[in-house]
Amino acid sequence: MKPGVAAIECGYFVKARHMAGGHFDGEVRQLAAGGANAVAAIETALKRGKLAAMVRPANQLKQDAQRLGAQSLAELAEDIELGALDCIEWGQGPGAMAGQIKLLRPAFVESLSLIERRVSQA
Repeated sequence: MKPGVAAIECGYFVKARHMAGGHFDGEVRQLAAGGANAVAAIETALKRGKLAAMVRPANQLKQDAQRLGAQSLAELAEDIELGALDCIEWGQGPGAMAGQIKLLRPAFVESLSLIERRVSQA
């Protein structure tokens, strides 16, 4: 994912909206609340040097973002999830992950904003 680029895959978005029916707003609220918690947990884990604590919130954020078509955000979350696992496996510290994690909050905010705009336009 390029810095400052948030993309919503229209096909995923339309399919997700159709499949969720009247519950789609709840899916968006789940991404908003759960995503904000996941981003905070990942940032906290980085500050504390706790790689293992990054894996679950990154995975959850990836799944929630994919469900709504936020592919760029999902890819970044997956990069963080897999990067943390790699660092654990190779006995490395979390410092190499700092750059990706720095991009996470802006990508989350921008993706959520794009989703909310698409919802309000429909």
